Amino acid sequence: MLGLNGSHTTTQNMPQQEVGQLVLDQMDKDPSRRQGVQTIQAKIAFGVEQHLTRDFISQVMHTHDEEGFTMCDPSSKQIFWVKKVPLGIHKR
Repeated sequence: MLGLNGSHTTTQNMPQQEVGQLVLDQMDKDPSRRQGVQTIQAKIAFGVEQHLTRDFISQVMHTHDEEGFTMCDPSSKQIFWVKKVPLGIHKR
C-alpha cells in the first residue's frame, strides 16, 4: 500500500548491473579502502535511498576488491611498542 520494499526485494527486482554499480560507486568514494560492508550498506541507504542486502554487497566487494578485506583485518595491523624507561624524580 505504501510501496515500501525490504532489502531482499530491492536487490532482486533491480537489474544486477545497476545494483552492483551502486556498490562500486560507493567503494570509489573511499580511496583508503577502509569502509566495511555495513558502512557501504548504510551509505547507499542514506545517499541513494536504496536498501540492499548485506550478502550481495559483501559478494560484490569480495569480487572487486579482495585486498581491501585483508587490509581491514585486525591481525594485519602491527602495533609498534617502545619500552618506557622512567628517568626519576630529579632527572631531566
